[in-house]
Amino acid sequence: MIWQFKISVEKDVAYGLSEALEKHADVMSLFESPNDQTLWVVEGTCEQEPNRDRIEGIIKDFKNDPLPSLDIIKLPDIDWLAENRKSFPPLEIAGFYIYGSHIKDPQWGANIPLKIDASTAFGTGNHGTTHGCLEALQRLKSQGIHPRNPLDLGCGTGILALGIAKLFQVKTLALDIDPDATEKALYNAKENDAAELITVLTSGSLEGEDITQKEPFDLIVANILAGPLIEMAFQVKKALTKGGSLILSGILYHQVKAVKAAYVDATLTLQEERLKGEWATLIFTKQSIQDALKSRMDFSIQIEG
Repeated sequence: MIWQFKISVEKDVAYGLSEALEKHADVMSLFESPNDQTLWVVEGTCEQEPNRDRIEGIIKDFKNDPLPSLDIIKLPDIDWLAENRKSFPPLEIAGFYIYGSHIKDPQWGANIPLKIDASTAFGTGNHGTTHGCLEALQRLKSQGIHPRNPLDLGCGTGILALGIAKLFQVKTLALDIDPDATEKALYNAKENDAAELITVLTSGSLEGEDITQKEPFDLIVANILAGPLIEMAFQVKKALTKGGSLILSGILYHQVKAVKAAYVDATLTLQEERLKGEWATLIFTKQSIQDALKSRMDFSIQIEG
């Protein structure tokens, strides 16, 4: 039995709402409304009947007045997940070849293969945040950076942990607050013959003993929402070794200023900012206290001036 829910909202609301709802669906889609070009459709497909009250509660966090209508329907008995996977062709992104198990003859050539079945666009490379992080990893490598103790914070399907592990041939820690996500990440690690390279833990904090004993990390990749990124700025700074690199994404364009300010305030130094559609990817480093404070002063002058 397959169910589907749909919400039509403005574009600036749609991206964040889609990401917030992805844990409540097996497949999430986001597309421009065919009936109204000012709206985007956030669509979720799942095997269990969606909880209307829970979904409407999430919608209210993004748009409460007026509350968009939520349509929930039962779909015909078709393998919709298999049908959806057919719409995910192989992707070649920044030297990675990302494909699902429905691709019977993958041709990755000189690219690094990442086998990830489509569950949401946020974990397959289609989404601008994942795309931006994979490109950032390649740029770090081109600069001669080679992490020895990396962390994928908010790993989801584990695609970025796999990218780190395979690109740098290094053991990688993958962390997520959602046990379903960590189970999926562990499964994908095995599917990619990388189980020996990737350790997966379920936690919503960097302050647990099982995490702190693995610190400091010389590379942290965090592709999560802007709110949690801001809240965790000082936790992330503490977990990052001096000279370490930090890649942040899951940040909409209008959220960039607040996220940058939080991490500059945590005395990290912004090295690079790039946009992929509406989504930004930021690269920071943890420098000496003197250099970080100078960067903080320069940043303050920029935003005040």
